Amino acid sequence: MLISLQTTLGDNVQTQPLYTFGGKALWTKELEVALLNHQVDAIVHSLKDVPTEFPPGCELGAVLEREDPSDALVVKEGLPYTSLAEMPEGSVIGTSSVRRVAQLRRKFPGLKFADVRGNLGTRLKKLDDPASSYTALILASAGLIRLNLGHRITAPVTSPALYHAVGQGAIGIEIREGDTRAAEIMGSLECWKTSWRTRAERMMLHVLEGGCSVPVGCETTLTEVDTPVTHHATLTLTGTITSLSGTHAVMCTLSRRCHSRDDAEQLGADVARELVEGGGREILTELGRHVKEVGGGDEAHDGREIPVEAPGAVNGAGGGAPVAPVAPVAIPIAQGDATAGGAVALSPSSASKSPAKSPHSQRTVFRGEGDKCLRPAGW
Repeated sequence: MLISLQTTLGDNVQTQPLYTFGGKALWTKELEVALLNHQVDAIVHSLKDVPTEFPPGCELGAVLEREDPSDALVVKEGLPYTSLAEMPEGSVIGTSSVRRVAQLRRKFPGLKFADVRGNLGTRLKKLDDPASSYTALILASAGLIRLNLGHRITAPVTSPALYHAVGQGAIGIEIREGDTRAAEIMGSLECWKTSWRTRAERMMLHVLEGGCSVPVGCETTLTEVDTPVTHHATLTLTGTITSLSGTHAVMCTLSRRCHSRDDAEQLGADVARELVEGGGREILTELGRHVKEVGGGDEAHDGREIPVEAPGAVNGAGGGAPVAPVAPVAIPIAQGDATAGGAVALSPSSASKSPAKSPHSQRTVFRGEGDKCLRPAGW
């Protein structure tokens, strides 16, 4: 087995906020070219950075067991704060994620949020630099844990204050469609529980037509799991869309008994439709206008406060923003006769079907604006 380390556009361009790219294939395109050219046989991704539609000839071969999907507060060395609530008004929080900014502005309107780019080590150096304005960073817990930096986590930041990005904490392996050998090898690594959860999340994002630079958060749980052979479970998915200013938000929670990953994807599609009907379309439309207005210049944006005039946003599926853009690893498996097949993607046609009526579905939709918004306590 050979391992090839490669970088992508998201790794190489460090001078502009991620949301100005539009969030499509920032961390995957160059790797997929190598895959389709048979230079490599599989690509290992942070799943939150993978678009919900694959290019023709590529497909998701496996999803590995999920690490902690939460976000984490990392405070500058030497400062005494142990939570966002303790920080004085005007404290600067570094993040490249629109999802984090949008949600945290609802809970902590007195804090300021500034863009920060670079790999994980670079971001921590920027944070701890005495000359920097950052009080803390918000990063993905999984990235810190996997790089043995869990000791830098000051505290987890979880729901209802902050819902994590779609696919956050999970590793996905992309292969060529029709490559049966790669499918067999990688399929043996599949964690069905993580797969069901992330497929529901990704279908939700797919129906919303979002990338990793939209203010969409989520949370999934699997309960009442039966035997490993039958794979029946009750899957609950919460989805949120929040404007960058924090004044507009919509939330939906659905729970359903699932018997297959197709059931999980249908649940994700249903949550997305509820979000759209509850006002999510307006938030995402405004975000699109905001991205066009901001544009993508060549000047450095580190430390620049993220604007709040428009209820748009600043990267997140990304949501969460890719926290530590460590280069994905491409792993050649074997030199075989596999050929690229047709287009592989989560089908929009299947997502557009009418929501399945199920006695196991429970719907709770929170929609509105500002203090008029019906929402769970603390959200």
